[in-house]
Amino acid sequence: MNSIELKRSQRLLYLRRLYEKAEGRTQPYFLFTDIGREYGWDDSVSDDVSEYLSNEGLIEFNSTSTISLTHWGLKVMEEALANPGTPTRYFPRANIVAFINNNYVVNGDIVGRDQTTTNTAGGDIVGRDQSSSDTAADKGHS
Repeated sequence: MNSIELKRSQRLLYLRRLYEKAEGRTQPYFLFTDIGREYGWDDSVSDDVSEYLSNEGLIEFNSTSTISLTHWGLKVMEEALANPGTPTRYFPRANIVAFINNNYVVNGDIVGRDQTTTNTAGGDIVGRDQSSSDTAADKGHS
């Protein structure tokens, strides 16, 4: 995955997670770093991603550290989710993002995972799922 694809994938994951946390609304405010921390990103990655999304009008900073989804961001995310096979001007195809065995996979590359897994596929790592402790062993898989 090249650096442009990586950034677009990070932006998609970030905005999608914000959309989920906000339950498709524009009013809830969240710390901009909390979204990225859920993927195990450094705060500098969240800063870069949120700055881009803010400059594009998809999110807005309500203070120096809190963000919310804009109406335009809500529409863009819903369009991406309604047409997952079509890339948008901001993101790769939404249907290429999957969560498999605690790994976020975008277009065949691992772009996120929880802290307990290793990158055996050799893909690019965008982040780690900090919210799940399920492993294949926990689910009875080996």
